[in-house]
Amino acid sequence: MRPEEFRKIFSSAVLKKEEGPFLSDQILPGGKLGSNSAIAVYQNGYLARFTEALGEKYEAVWKVLGDEDFFETAKTFIEDHPSHSYNISNYGEDFPDFLRETFAEHPILAEIADLELHVFRIFHLPQNGVDHLQNSLPQKETEDLNIIFHESVRFLEYFYPVYDLWKTENSEDLPQFLAERKQYLLLGKKGSDLFVSEIGEWEFSFGKYLAEGKSILESLEIIGNPPKGLGSISEFLSGMKINRLIINISS
Repeated sequence: MRPEEFRKIFSSAVLKKEEGPFLSDQILPGGKLGSNSAIAVYQNGYLARFTEALGEKYEAVWKVLGDEDFFETAKTFIEDHPSHSYNISNYGEDFPDFLRETFAEHPILAEIADLELHVFRIFHLPQNGVDHLQNSLPQKETEDLNIIFHESVRFLEYFYPVYDLWKTENSEDLPQFLAERKQYLLLGKKGSDLFVSEIGEWEFSFGKYLAEGKSILESLEIIGNPPKGLGSISEFLSGMKINRLIINISS
């Protein structure tokens, strides 16, 4: 059997997509283990390691589901989604989509996982310790400018208060966060730390359009002026600058 054929069959056996006996003639087990027992060791080890990887990345999902349901959900996901990376920390990028399909009646699970995936990605970005803007912000709110945010910036919209649920450490508090309530979040990296702020719907829409490359005036034409007046624009941009989340402003 050629090496590439063996690797393909072995991977299928570990993922339980092929019967162990199909591979048993090619296995030389150590000690007193039989061929099928040796394959089972790899199967169990693979499942345990990737379940651990999912648990590290999606702790809040685990907290909501509980041990039994999380382990069963992880097992189903792992069997259908083999790893394609040598770095196990990259595993589980499509777990939120899997939860969205599997638990369609409980969309909060996919939303929690989506937030946790963004947090994971931001955490692994380089430190943002530089004040990128040497110039001050414009004083005229109506001046048309393009804003470039730091690569860590995310404007997120959820139908449940997932940030409150994610940061709570008391499991007894979980039920109060399971009711539907819109939440808009700004995420980024300040220094080596995660920056999270709950923002209003207008700030979310304004920031999202700016992040997509639209200018200030183009964004205002789409969403309208802020409810609290044009001074809110300077206030929003000043907050972003203070937290080092803007890297460039151009006219």
